[in-house]
Amino acid sequence: MNDLKIKYDGRYYGVVGNRNAVVVPFIYDEILRTFSSGLINVCKNDKWGCLDLEGNVVIPIGYDWIAPFGKDVLSTSNVRKNGKWGILNRRGEEIIPCIYDEEIVFKDNCAIVSKNGKMGIINKKGESLIHCCYSYLKPFVNSSKLFKVTRNNKYGVVDIMGDIITPLDFDEIGELYGEAIVVKRDGLYGLISIMGDIIIPIEYEGIDKSYHDINHFEIDLKSDFYSVKTKGKWKYILANNDYKNNNRYDWISGPWGDNYIVKLENKYGIISRLGRNIVPIIYSEIFVEYEYYVLNLKGQKGICDNNGELLYSISCSDIQILSRKSAIIEKDKRFFLFFFGKDKASIEYDEIRRFGGTFCKVTQNGKCGVINDEGGVIIPIIYDYINYKGRKKVEVIKDNKFGIIDLAGNTVLPIKYGVIKKMEGIVETDDKTEKWSAFVGQEKIPPIYGDAMIMQLNGKYGVVNSRGIELIPFKYDMIDFFKGIFIVNSRKKFGVIDINNNRIFPIIYDEIIPQQKEGLLLAKEKKLWGVLSITGNEVIPPKYTKINLVGKKLIVKLDDKYGVIDINNRQIIPTIYDEIIHDHTEDLFLVKDDKHWGILDSNGAEIIPLKYEKMDDCFSCHRLAVSHDSKWGFVNEKGVEVIKCIYDGVLSECFEDNKCFVKQNGEIIEIDIYGIMIK
Repeated sequence: MNDLKIKYDGRYYGVVGNRNAVVVPFIYDEILRTFSSGLINVCKNDKWGCLDLEGNVVIPIGYDWIAPFGKDVLSTSNVRKNGKWGILNRRGEEIIPCIYDEEIVFKDNCAIVSKNGKMGIINKKGESLIHCCYSYLKPFVNSSKLFKVTRNNKYGVVDIMGDIITPLDFDEIGELYGEAIVVKRDGLYGLISIMGDIIIPIEYEGIDKSYHDINHFEIDLKSDFYSVKTKGKWKYILANNDYKNNNRYDWISGPWGDNYIVKLENKYGIISRLGRNIVPIIYSEIFVEYEYYVLNLKGQKGICDNNGELLYSISCSDIQILSRKSAIIEKDKRFFLFFFGKDKASIEYDEIRRFGGTFCKVTQNGKCGVINDEGGVIIPIIYDYINYKGRKKVEVIKDNKFGIIDLAGNTVLPIKYGVIKKMEGIVETDDKTEKWSAFVGQEKIPPIYGDAMIMQLNGKYGVVNSRGIELIPFKYDMIDFFKGIFIVNSRKKFGVIDINNNRIFPIIYDEIIPQQKEGLLLAKEKKLWGVLSITGNEVIPPKYTKINLVGKKLIVKLDDKYGVIDINNRQIIPTIYDEIIHDHTEDLFLVKDDKHWGILDSNGAEIIPLKYEKMDDCFSCHRLAVSHDSKWGFVNEKGVEVIKCIYDGVLSECFEDNKCFVKQNGEIIEIDIYGIMIK
């Protein structure tokens, strides 16, 4: 199996083995590399089949698609034939016939299938558990054995055996919570049991537990209380619909513990489950975190508990609940760490900013530190700068020196480094190994870089990780990170190294310029330019006096003449022209030889002969201004002179809104893209 290789002879694909012996003849339009399954998926004339590893036909060609088999001898494959889906075993037997509309996906030994636009359920033997007779079928989130179904635009509930549990009598059915379901009929909502018995009559405009959006049903059956909407207002009722509290609200949120936040005429308050007012409905906003409520009254904020007792007066510009122990208070441009326990006084700071869970950055007298939610000092307030780095680590600067400290107060990286340079291009981390990955084009670099940073020490640059391990020594005048490699400068010469300080390119170049899009490096040596790849190959030797990368092509200059090559150093346009300009809009090259301009296509073929004295540098509306015999006109991208060269001058080369100003007989006139004068 390891010796098998897919080959292409220029027309067809085949498979060869050891010493290039033909195993599968070169007669197929496509072959999948499925050797590890013991079968080879092959395609001929848009039909698929399977061969064994000796090239013998196992499944005859005749399917629209055959998914790769697994390694297990009992594995099966989803297949499509004549636009319908089924399942084959490895012997080519259709254990489930190709009669279904969509690919079959099993979960818990069952699959929801569709046949002729109707949905049902089958088992792995292909036996029908629920016949394909429903226009919609979906399991409940909280039960894999019960299903919402639709027939004739009516909803009901069936079990895994297809028995109807709740009659198909409803316009809409919500999710199942416990033994109850919110249902809709004739535009009104109620609550029924899973057996179809009415719990709350279907007579309300909405019924909900939390957000009071009639499209979002969350019912908590541990409580008998529900909120219902009637005549545009919300109220609470018992499950037996016999609750005498008739207070109605515009909006209800909860429960939060034993309470609910309510809204009435754009004012907020708090009520208990029994409808008792905990906090009067007078506030502009109320939000809750843990068991504490932040009250906002016309921009002034305070805190109360579950009983409505005011813990902090309505006098703050901002409040942030940090934990069950404390909150950040901003008042009169000062910051306080406020403790919910009555035996502990608040601590005042110039500024408090939360980061890292219950940790806070604090500032006092221009210095920064870190405290926890109990007010304990984790990092002393002695630093000029602190930034949360993630992974419970902070970057600190003191006396212009950089380091890293963790949120246990331990020094991770000594505070001795100068300038820090982030490694652009690193995009993700491995949480277990704390190693980084990067991408080179579409290719992912293995996660070997660690939590690395380019830093300066004693005037030299190097690379260390966040644990202080030196990855690249501090001996370079400059280091830049580019797509997994490091461009270094030493004594005014450039080179390229990897993370282990191994040389990729020697430090001999006068200049190295990374090309972000193609992942290449333009390198200058002894006043001549070449191209390097980040994998260590010299793609183009340094022999050109100038190189400009345009897409996957390069405009090059050699002995005062210009040409074009591709990134594999193949010539596209010979270096014989005095000037070359690339037009990105049409992917064409404008070339000049002696005193005349012409246009070549992206393969170097001539589109417009070199006959024009002057030429604009790009197309606009598929038009390019050109000058011939001292007269101006326009050509298109195919070289056709769509507007004759009859004008004395072109005042605006680009057609803006399909219009352009030209000069003729001493007058300025406006023409359209066809050369017709606009009055």
